[in-house]
Amino acid sequence: MLSSTFTFVTLSVVTSCIYAASISNNDTIIHLECRDDEGAPDMDSKTCIFHEIVATTSDAVFDYIPSEDKNWVKFKNSILYQIPPNLFKNYLNTQTLDVTACQIEYLSSESLVGAENLLYLHMKGNNLTKLGHGLFANAPHLEDLKMQFNHISDIEEQAFSGLAQLRFLYLGKNQLTTLHDGTFRELVNLETLDLSYNSLLEISDELFTTNKVLDSLDLRGNKIGVISPNAFKNLERLSNLDLASNNIKKIPAQAFDMLVNLRSLVLFENNLTELDLTWQDNSGCGHQTNGSKMILPRLTKISLAENKWNCSYLETLMETLENYDVRQLPYKLIHPEDPKINVKGVSCEKVETEEEDETSTDATTTTKTPTITKDDISETRSCLFTKLGY
Repeated sequence: MLSSTFTFVTLSVVTSCIYAASISNNDTIIHLECRDDEGAPDMDSKTCIFHEIVATTSDAVFDYIPSEDKNWVKFKNSILYQIPPNLFKNYLNTQTLDVTACQIEYLSSESLVGAENLLYLHMKGNNLTKLGHGLFANAPHLEDLKMQFNHISDIEEQAFSGLAQLRFLYLGKNQLTTLHDGTFRELVNLETLDLSYNSLLEISDELFTTNKVLDSLDLRGNKIGVISPNAFKNLERLSNLDLASNNIKKIPAQAFDMLVNLRSLVLFENNLTELDLTWQDNSGCGHQTNGSKMILPRLTKISLAENKWNCSYLETLMETLENYDVRQLPYKLIHPEDPKINVKGVSCEKVETEEEDETSTDATTTTKTPTITKDDISETRSCLFTKLGY
């Protein structure tokens, strides 16, 4: 029970309920009582919502009403300096913690002490700037980590160590410029990785070496100018790759060699002039006749608009994609009445000189597949489904 000498301060709330803070000897005691979404006291459900909590310093003291019945904890319309200390010790079975848009500035491994049951951590829209070594060591069963819309510019190499069960990682809308080669090394079960709208400059050969079950990789809206030849070599299960709105002038010929499961490829708004979509057949399923190689066998959607295509090259590339029933995603396709030069709605530049025409012709030879029929393509896809099982 609190001493009668404490002074009580009523915080602003959206309901008639009162949330009290007690001040004594420069320490702030903040009482946390589980409530429902409307702010009414609620100790019976599995959900616990704390409304209008304000704790802007690291020395705030929290007074809990412990419960083992809560598995979903959320701070709503709150301002926090950090995740309240000992939160998980008082709510032992918490599986989801939602501290979205709470202005959190500081996060350490101590913040997650007792979080052995935590599966989902949602920290979008805070003020984090750094993820340090071993940060999530106390939450080894974490599966879903949302950290978009922060100010993260530094991720230490071992920040995600111990997260072998993590499946979804969202780091979009931060301020990353570089990533250590070992950043994602321990995330062996990662399925979705969002790195969109950062300021990354390069994708190295070693960045994704252990992420063999990765299904979706979003790199949209960075400043990527360099993709190493083997950057995607271990991503055989990747089905969605978004490289839109970067500074890519050339993708190495072998970069897509191993992406046999790729279905959607977004290259919108780069500086590409050529593209090699052929693949390395290690399955025995592909066809190769008279030097013609199949393009990625499962590709069904692609976005090529807003690049630096030569019109003759683009025409040949589009014919090849049509042969494979690859649909053009409608990102800034040219309207039929627009006078801008285009091939099937994708803008291009006409090369007038003979020398440039010859260069363009050479560049397109890898995309021509005159001896590969639709039956060959169908047979290969069926074979891959049977052999690879995904």
